[in-house]
Amino acid sequence: MTFAVTESCQGCKDTACVAPCPMGCFLEGPDVLAIEPTECIDCAMCVAECPVDAIRADVELTSAQQAFVEQSLQRSRAAGWPRITRPLAKA
Repeated sequence: MTFAVTESCQGCKDTACVAPCPMGCFLEGPDVLAIEPTECIDCAMCVAECPVDAIRADVELTSAQQAFVEQSLQRSRAAGWPRITRPLAKA
């Protein structure tokens, strides 16, 4: 099992969830974050820090959430989204 970022993250500018990740597996897109599933170690440290409750265990995703996660991962790989390991500065 790994964790995934669902559509609730879209437009959220609070990236506090990335700091506790010991693997640095968050990817920063233009309007959403993604978690690289091959690097997530299922520690769940990011879950409590997500201010919009967008991070879920992959086994708990609805089919719509799963489709969103897969689309985000495809976009991240095609566009080469950068890794993000520290929260972004507040605007």
